Amino acid sequence: MNAKNNLTIERFPAWLAGELKERDLSQKELADASGVSNQAICAYINADRFPTFFNLADILEALGRQESTPAGLLRRLDELEQL
Repeated sequence: MNAKNNLTIERFPAWLAGELKERDLSQKELADASGVSNQAICAYINADRFPTFFNLADILEALGRQESTPAGLLRRLDELEQL
């Protein structure tokens, strides 16, 4: 698996900011779509804190990512552990 494509917790803030930019979404729009507070989205982008498993799933689902299901998240975590 290409390490560049792996989403790790250390890469999450930059990844999330990039996803918003690529989709032309504001933090508030993502917050509204995901049900995660705007303050939390801002904290994630600034690396002040990291999302819970459930908030991560909600964010990924709002972004239309396949990892948003519990099975998809667990499969992704398993893939990352294999590296």
